[in-house]
Amino acid sequence: MTLFDLLFLVIVGVFIFSRFFSHKLPKDLKKKGKKHHARVLDFPKTPDQTAKPKPKPAAKKVDWSHLSGLDQVKAADPKFNDKEFLNGAQGAYEFYYDVWNKKDDEALANLCSPKLMDSLVEKLDALDAKDQSPQVEIKRIVSTKIADARMSGRTAIIDVTFVAEQSENTVSSTGKIVGKQKPAKEITTIWTLARPIDADDPNWVLESIAKPS
Repeated sequence: MTLFDLLFLVIVGVFIFSRFFSHKLPKDLKKKGKKHHARVLDFPKTPDQTAKPKPKPAAKKVDWSHLSGLDQVKAADPKFNDKEFLNGAQGAYEFYYDVWNKKDDEALANLCSPKLMDSLVEKLDALDAKDQSPQVEIKRIVSTKIADARMSGRTAIIDVTFVAEQSENTVSSTGKIVGKQKPAKEITTIWTLARPIDADDPNWVLESIAKPS
């Protein structure tokens, strides 16, 4: 090998070393033990996702004053059916007392309005403070009927009168009845249920529970 060949190899070696080993590694890779978090990338949105939703046409204001009671609701919502509504209301009545006995405030919140729920939570908190629970037993529902109905704007409001044979007691944490046991008797309760007629949700919201005056 001539001196020229040896000098050529040295030049090539220097070039290769400087080309592949002269760049510094990123600081975060030099530090041992540092965790690297994957970068979250936003996927491109489809035209459907980027398009602005079309605003719903404004609901027409309708004067229901020339109609009375349930006729207002039926005129506003032609799909309303008395029998189906009362069957659903009766099921809600039984459901309410079932979850009330269990002190299931989450289930109650799915049925009741926020205002009513606030008062129910106060009652449940008072029972919890005494380590007690409600015990309502429905023997039978004697009757369920619509007492009144009306429209408030686009919201249907219906008062339902329930007559049920039931007992209402309070039990301790051991299941013993607190105080003197109350036997079952006929109890009349008025529920006020409401639902915006334009809502996609078919469920009615329990606004209030009252005893007849």
